[in-house]
Formats: sequence, structure tokens, C-alpha cells
Amino acid sequence: MAEERILIVDDDPDVVEFCARILRLAGYQVKGTMSGLEAIEAVRRERFELVLTDIKMPGMDGLEMVRAIRQIDPSIVAVTMTGHGTMEMAVQALRMGTDDFVIKPFALDELKEVIASALAKERLQRENVRLRALIPLYELSKAFMSMTNLQELLQEIVQVSCQETGADRASLMLLSEDDETLTIQAAIGLSEEVIKTTATKLGEGIAGRVALQGEPLVLDSRSPPGEEFEKLMKLDQISSAICIPLTVRNELIGVLNLSKLGDESPPFTTGSVQLTSVLAGQAAIAIKNAYLFEEIQQAYSDLKRLDKLKSEFINVASHELRTPLAILLGYASLLEEQTTDTTRKYVLPIIQNALRLRKLLTDMLNLRYLEAGEMDLELEPVQFSEVVDAVLEDLGFLADEKGEVVMIEIGQDLPSIWADKGKLHLILSNLISNAIKFTPEGGEIAITALAEDDELTVAVRDTGVGIASEEYDRIFDRFYQVEDSLTRRHLGLGLGLSIVKELVELHQGRVWVESQTEEGSTFYFTISRHLVPQPQTD
Repeated sequence: MAEERILIVDDDPDVVEFCARILRLAGYQVKGTMSGLEAIEAVRRERFELVLTDIKMPGMDGLEMVRAIRQIDPSIVAVTMTGHGTMEMAVQALRMGTDDFVIKPFALDELKEVIASALAKERLQRENVRLRALIPLYELSKAFMSMTNLQELLQEIVQVSCQETGADRASLMLLSEDDETLTIQAAIGLSEEVIKTTATKLGEGIAGRVALQGEPLVLDSRSPPGEEFEKLMKLDQISSAICIPLTVRNELIGVLNLSKLGDESPPFTTGSVQLTSVLAGQAAIAIKNAYLFEEIQQAYSDLKRLDKLKSEFINVASHELRTPLAILLGYASLLEEQTTDTTRKYVLPIIQNALRLRKLLTDMLNLRYLEAGEMDLELEPVQFSEVVDAVLEDLGFLADEKGEVVMIEIGQDLPSIWADKGKLHLILSNLISNAIKFTPEGGEIAITALAEDDELTVAVRDTGVGIASEEYDRIFDRFYQVEDSLTRRHLGLGLGLSIVKELVELHQGRVWVESQTEEGSTFYFTISRHLVPQPQTD
């Protein structure tokens, strides 16, 4: 049973009770409140892992309440729900720091899935914190290497060095372009004047000598600095100091200086010195590569941001479109059954375009699940001919309208295979709908299947426009379309074949095409016959 505590906030007591009942049955500990102020007081008194809140409430709305709660507990997970949902409001909630949202009215499973997903993200973040505590050097190295701005990187190095060693003062000096002078580029505990005016020649002072000799130096009461540096340490009230060169493959980059102030400060430990040596090595590599990382990491950051916006859009679009689309299809199908032939010709375009919109939405959602690695196989024994019949039952009328002949060339003795029936249906739907779309009126489409020792090989052949050989590989890329996007005659997002490829590969198969322009195409795919369901575990 789950141990997470959830706070529900909604001014409608029926909603609070409904959500509480669902979540208690799911094993969560639940507390309900009916206003933002009550929720804030509850968070002050008790620990909650997640708050589920309505957005539109009298007085303090849900987003204002989340901001106030995060001031008390920054780690709390926030999920919003609203009956006035729009794409703009959902995106605004996400941008303001909420972790997920659900649109009223919602199904029982939908609420449980959103809550479970949000808590899973929070648990992952908590586990990351634990790992950082176990392997700090590894995490610090990743932090250094992920920074793209040199100045920010330098400041992070001195900040981390102080935190990890207990130093009161830190400075990072880099070798100047003349390779003879060290200047301070980042510091903690030093005045701006000292930072700007300090320049140390190699071989002079503590930092200059360490840089020249390439060996770390530890100064404290247990290792007297000598008369040369004793006055300097007393003048600056330094009780203990570490000075370590930053080098990469024997190339001097700079020097890292750490110091503790006041006679009461304990000296640096051996562990601190060892830790600082490792940090210095990591810092030197990070500094050396900072300029290259800046360009690469900026490009990666932009792609990641765009990918997140795309995922947010798909999530919002799916919530906003699925319900009205289902209602539209339901009523249109009802009209189609009850109207005369004269009226039916006006209803059929509504159904066809609603189905096309549903396919576009399904393609976007499947793409998101595939990218997130959230699509698993649910294997069962499948008779391939039954899947073909089911697909043609859905799409056959499209071929009939164009006068196309669809031939099924599958032997009666074709054995069943272990596969995910729903995903196999989706693979065939994409290939057959493409064949119908790109085959002119009166053309032919053939579906064949052959069972071999290791795999089932399926072919979907058409007499359509064909594909040039140089396009063979690219047509399986996401959003790629052979026709120009502004002049093309055939509609779609260009996702169908990329989804086919990834679903086939989930079945340990492969997909390819053979085609000639104006003579038609044949798409082949295989399904491994060695797939077996994994045993269930308690």
C-alpha cells in the first residue's frame, strides 16, 4: 500500500469526497480541505507529499495557494484540476510550477494515473538526492561538466569547494594569456578590490609557487608555512589553507585557493585535502572544455526546451480533444445509421474527417509514449488474419469510395504468433491507410503474410504513386513527408511510418520498402516468432 499523504483542496465538498474516496482506495493517506487558507495551515502542521487542488476557487485560487505552500515546503508535488479547462490555463499552470493537471470531469483511472505519475517523479528526485549524498564526487563532476558558461562554472567551483571543505574563503586563479601571471576569476570572501587588483607572477607568493612547482600545498599550525608566508597568513587571519594547481595532462590552467579564518577554526582534514585534489582535477577538465561545452550544451538545452513544450502541447491537446471528438463521432455515426441515402452523403464526410482527426491525435499520443519509453508490449496469442479483418472493417469504406480492390493473400494454415494485438492493429492501420491514400481510384492493394522459422513477414502492396529510392530511409523519420508541405495533395503529419517503425522494433522486427515511382510500393515488416510473455511477479 502507498504511504504518501495527499492534501485535496476544492470548494466543492462533493469533489473533495469523490477524490478522497478514489485515492484512499488506491492506498494513499488523504486529507481534504475546502479553501486555500485551510490548505496552507494544514501544510504548516503536517507533512504532505502531494497537493491536489482546484484552480478556480473563491478567495485564494489554486495557483496562488500552490505558491504559498511551496514557500513552506518547496518539495511538495502540486497537481491542479479544473472544470474550466482550456489549453492556455493548463499551460499556465505548468509554467507556474505545477507538476501535472487533470481536467474535470475525469475518470477514476485518469486521476490515479496522474497522481501516480507525479509522485513517481517526486520519488525519482528524492532518490537523486540520496545518490548525490552517496557519491558526491560523481555528482559534482556531472554538475561541473554540465555548465556552459565559463564564469558561472568558475563561481560554482569555488562555491562547491567551500561547501564541501568548510572553507571560509576561496579563490580560483587562472593563468593569463602570457602564461606568466595568475589572476582571480572567481572568489568567495574577498572584496571586489582584491579580486580586481590581485595578479601573481609564477613562482611568487603561495599561489605562484604552487603553480610553478605543480604540487599542492597545505598550510596550518601542523605544517608551519615558514617565515616567508607566516606574516601574510597572520595579516589575513588565516588559520589553515590549501593551495592546489589546476592541470590537464600536465598543462597548467590555474590555482584553487581555500582558507579558514580565525584561530578557533579547525584546520583542514586529510579528507578535505583529498577531496579538494579530486575537485581540482574535475574543475580543470571542466574549465578546459567549457567553451566547447557551451556551444553543445546550449543546442541541447534548446532542443530539450522545445521537446518539453511539444510534450506539454500534446498532453493538453489530448485532454481537450478526446472527449468532444468521441461525442462528435458518436452522434455522427448515429445519424449515419438513421438517415436516408440523400442525407447520408452529407454525414459521411463528417465521419471521415472526424476519423482522420482521431488518427492524427492518436499518432501524436503514440509518438509521445514512444519517446518517453512508456509503451510496453502486452503479448498474447494473435491470429494475424483476424487483425487484418479488423483493420479492413475500420478502413474498408475508404477503399470502397475510391473503387480500390483490397486483396488478402494469407494462407489458412498461417500459425498464430505472440504479439501485442493492439499495436499490431496500429501497424497495419497505418500501412493500409497509407496504401489507400496514395493509390489512385480503381487501384489495387494486396496484403500478404508468410511464416518462417524466426519471424512472420508481412507485405502491404499498392499500385500508388510510388517512392523514389533516395527517399527510402527518410520516409521513416518523424514528420518527414515526400511531398512539399505547402503543395502536397495528401494530408497528414508524417508520423505514421515512424510509429510503424518503432512499434515493429518493439516486436524485435524490422521494416523496409521497395518501390518505383508511378508504379506502386510494397512495405514489408517482420515480427519475431520468439517473443514470449514475461512471467508475472508478485
